[in-house]
Amino acid sequence: MTCEEVKICLHDFVDEQLDDFMKNDVESHIRKCDGCFAEYRKLQSFFDKLKELPFIFDPPQEILDTFSSEFLEKSYREEQLETVIRQSSQKKILKERKKQETKLKASRSALRKSIASKEILNRSLTLPIRRPFQADLTKALLFILPVILIVIGYYIYDLQKNNSPWNVQLVDGTVTINGMANSSGYISQGESLNTDSKSRLFVHVPQTGKLQIDTNTTIIIEKAKDGDNRVILKRGSFKIINSALMPEFTIVLNNSFVVDRGGVFSISADESDNIKVNVEFGFVEIVCKNESYYVKEGYVCEIKNNFRPGIPYRLNASDTLKNEVERFDYENGGDDSVQKIISSAHDEDMLTLLALIPNTSQLQRQILFQVVANHYPPPAGITRMGIIKADSEMLNKWWEEIEWRM
Repeated sequence: MTCEEVKICLHDFVDEQLDDFMKNDVESHIRKCDGCFAEYRKLQSFFDKLKELPFIFDPPQEILDTFSSEFLEKSYREEQLETVIRQSSQKKILKERKKQETKLKASRSALRKSIASKEILNRSLTLPIRRPFQADLTKALLFILPVILIVIGYYIYDLQKNNSPWNVQLVDGTVTINGMANSSGYISQGESLNTDSKSRLFVHVPQTGKLQIDTNTTIIIEKAKDGDNRVILKRGSFKIINSALMPEFTIVLNNSFVVDRGGVFSISADESDNIKVNVEFGFVEIVCKNESYYVKEGYVCEIKNNFRPGIPYRLNASDTLKNEVERFDYENGGDDSVQKIISSAHDEDMLTLLALIPNTSQLQRQILFQVVANHYPPPAGITRMGIIKADSEMLNKWWEEIEWRM
């Protein structure tokens, strides 16, 4: 093929519209002819730049014609300059100009039908107009605003539950709050209260009840909030008298918590952090190392320092039973103490026997099961094997049944 024929076919060659025979001829020629190869590179560069343009609209025909005309005329001028440098023959320059003009006319009509131009136009129709920053900002606001509203709502709700300060009603002697004599009649969250050997007083907890503080007692108001009132007992004793069905009142001890479940009870702590809980009415829950121990009205539970809560015993139980419970809890009384507790127990002491079950051998559990069942038959769903395995749900259900029947 001649250079003239190659240049005529070069546009279709770049657009891959030639058949295999013509394509091979053109490719073979431009590999050997530097001039035609340079022409091919310019045309290829032209369409590569067109493909890289980020079109987001469908340009009018006039813009396309103007654009292609100016771009090709620029290519023509560059080609003309190179030709002047490479060849000095004016006659050949004139001849080359005519060829370029012919090529320019052909390119104008070919631009609209070319594969590259069709691809560009299709992209302008299919690509959406994107504003990534605005879209991301909108998504972020849609996510953040509900979270902010929830946090603000919870904060307002939480503030409304605060019930500090608590009213202090002095009966005898003097009282110090945070180490200073106090006559304001109030104690706030985070403050400590101390009584001496002559002082007695009441602390009124809003919507919960009141604390009857005895002499030589130190407490700290850890939290003053409806549904979650917390008092730390450092030493001394006080009584809780509730006026709410569900007071949600907690006494914080050294290694356990006493949760008020409604009623009246007293709690004391000596200098060695030994605790005694005495329930006069209702019942309380003692939580130690994620395990719960229940103490019914008329029962006492001792919690010695660094030990689990002891086996609850009835306040009016025999001295033998009380002594053996203490020996079992803190002096390794073992099976011997269990047998003495069983032999000295009355009908009202069955909750003590039930509390022994998780802490004894399987043989002793079978004996305890039968003794308790003789007084209070287990309700539906509670089996001998479940009690022997110390199933916590069955034990709690049986405890509730006995507590209700008592």
